[in-house]
Amino acid sequence: MVKQLINTGTVPNDGTGDDLRSGAQKINENATELYDRLGALETAAIRSDASAIAGATVIRNIIAISQADYDALVAAGAVDAQTHYLIVEPA
Repeated sequence: MVKQLINTGTVPNDGTGDDLRSGAQKINENATELYDRLGALETAAIRSDASAIAGATVIRNIIAISQADYDALVAAGAVDAQTHYLIVEPA
């Protein structure tokens, strides 16, 4: 789904923008998509130059990874300077 923008009209209270219900529906749909995508981060897997890391995922050049797996990459000398690492721990 593409991001849904709320039409705020040309000037305040001119009646050309989304009504309250339509605006709220767009907010809910946008939030649901974000939560669904974040949930996918918890179950995805990636393959780095050194090894597969279960429970991590790559979004462009960002890897969501546990602290223990990140420490293992550092110890193995496999940390990529072009990649940003987001340390996450399960709840």
